[in-house]
Amino acid sequence: MKMKWKRMLALFLAAAMMTAVLAGCGGTTNDTTANENAQSNDTASQTNSSGNDGEDVPEEDRYGGTLKIALNSTVSAQALDPIYSNGTNPDQIIQNYGEGLVRQTTGGEYVPAFATSWETSEDGLEWTFYLREGVHFQVGEYQDGREATADDVVYSFERSRTEHWNNPLFMVDSVEALDDYTVKITLNQPYAAFLERCTSSTTIIVPKEDVEGWGDEFPLHPTSIGPFQVVEHVADQYTKLVRNENYWAGTPYLEALEYYCITDSAQALNALLTGEVDVVLSLSADAIRQIKDSDSVTLYQEPENRIAYIGFNSRYEQLSDPAVREALIMAVDASALLAAYQENMATENRLPLPILNWGWDESLLEYIPEYDPEAAKQLLADAGYEDGFTLKCTLSQGNDELMRAVTVLQSYWEEIGVNLEITAVSSSELTEMYTTGSVQVWATTQGGTSDPATFIGYFTSEAKLNTNQNSWGYAKEETELLNQEALSLSDQDARKDIYLEITQDFLEDDLGIFFANTNLNMAANNRVHGLVLENKSVLTICGVQDTGINIWVEE
Repeated sequence: MKMKWKRMLALFLAAAMMTAVLAGCGGTTNDTTANENAQSNDTASQTNSSGNDGEDVPEEDRYGGTLKIALNSTVSAQALDPIYSNGTNPDQIIQNYGEGLVRQTTGGEYVPAFATSWETSEDGLEWTFYLREGVHFQVGEYQDGREATADDVVYSFERSRTEHWNNPLFMVDSVEALDDYTVKITLNQPYAAFLERCTSSTTIIVPKEDVEGWGDEFPLHPTSIGPFQVVEHVADQYTKLVRNENYWAGTPYLEALEYYCITDSAQALNALLTGEVDVVLSLSADAIRQIKDSDSVTLYQEPENRIAYIGFNSRYEQLSDPAVREALIMAVDASALLAAYQENMATENRLPLPILNWGWDESLLEYIPEYDPEAAKQLLADAGYEDGFTLKCTLSQGNDELMRAVTVLQSYWEEIGVNLEITAVSSSELTEMYTTGSVQVWATTQGGTSDPATFIGYFTSEAKLNTNQNSWGYAKEETELLNQEALSLSDQDARKDIYLEITQDFLEDDLGIFFANTNLNMAANNRVHGLVLENKSVLTICGVQDTGINIWVEE
């Protein structure tokens, strides 16, 4: 029932390098890091870029202008609060108005942000962060742009630890301010990927006065210490930000930043080609073909640490039977899902890890059921479902590629007597289905880092039950112990061995159909300069010095 699946990866991995022209934030950069990043980007897939470097423009002429960005799904009224962010599109905004303790460069290096340095205890349980002095919040309704201190880190981390819907800080036991500029974070278990948590939207530093003063309306008026400040958020329509003149890392080139929710891919493309927006962050296959013929738009593409899959909730009626789940996988030719998703949008990948992830291993592919619809029918008959049954598949609105893939899935399952009802809902509705455990089958993409802890680790973590990362209902004590062991080690080879064992068990439970490693596909008007692909879904507009990123536009 299992097959050995092999695929050449050379072209994919070669395409994994990135390219862009780097401009320092406010003209201040770490030369070594910026140069390394520029070198790592030399081979990126970037087309129609003639005349788009802007290197001959003096720095003083780069200041000003508004960058308009199209998002491919809605952003709810709550989603700009770091504890309610429920996807990549809210993160696009949160990580440009907000900032945390550290950032990550294009090369994967963790660099200082609000924290200037950090150290860990020998047992990996205590992390001490030394904060930057003179960092101020954006002026809010309930505080006047005061200095951010260790107390704000404590407040922000504790708020995320106790209130965040996704439980991202499950590894944190306590957060303590040792003085105004020193914070000690104690973990309940060693966690090798903890710095990754400190770069995410979940740990953005926010002022207590504004959070408590605004109450439920704080997501409409969020404040933090990042390069831009939110001035207007109209749920599911648009968000407008202006430059934070007091940003500690220097002055952003852009005067303003605007995000527009355009869920129809054809409308987003039209807005880009007519100049109504400057950047489209997610492109359909049709849009990519049209953009390649345009002289006014630059296409940016590269593989990313994100996978596309169909998930099964093993706690739901028929799906609680392992034989049924195996049959549902055997009934589908996964390459047809990729073809529907469109190959220039992704690369074939059958594992619950991106191909660029250091936990990915070809040996795991033998644990995937072989495409065999007749055997699938027999499995269902043996399980008592000879006459079939009905399942409901849910996905977020605005994802044309996933909708095509799910439509193909529907036709395959129909051949074995399983009727699939497909529903596209808002991201907030899908989040509620995850948290209530009411989702049956879902189609999604999931992103993370090159560390398998952010994929298979989360997928099998009890702390992530009833979130987008563990809605299959996977909870095993032995796996929980293995996850803890992997996170306690610093040796990558030893950690990989453990994740191989975890991934094998996960695959043998037949909890979903993994079919693609997605690509970053975005496009920008040629008046946009300094855009950098960072192998992550969130586009940095103006990073700290060590990232060397500061986007600007020609007026």
